[in-house]
Amino acid sequence: MLRIYFLQQWYALADEALEDVIYDSQAMRDFVGIDLAIESVPDATTLLRFRHLLEKHALTQRIFEEINAHLAEQGLFMREGTIVDATSANVADVTMAGLLVRDDAKDELTGPVRLESALPAG
Repeated sequence: MLRIYFLQQWYALADEALEDVIYDSQAMRDFVGIDLAIESVPDATTLLRFRHLLEKHALTQRIFEEINAHLAEQGLFMREGTIVDATSANVADVTMAGLLVRDDAKDELTGPVRLESALPAG
């Protein structure tokens, strides 16, 4: 549960989002030691109760101080992370009618452009 709490803090995730991320990411499950064939991910309410228990006993600051000290001894540090959904990357969408082209200045797709007109002549 402590490793799950670390993920929540490092990636600034709400309890429900944390539960979803652990189900969705093999890397996250590996880090927290959950094998879905054997056990399920703790639900959002369980995560909330654990976080409140740590806060009630003023353990959150002490835990992160210890973790950061250990990382510093190894020449490492941890800061807030970012999770990127690759399905929203800036790429052109190809359709049967032609090619949709992303105009990043307007943050929109334009087109369709016929594939033949999008290619150089000759």
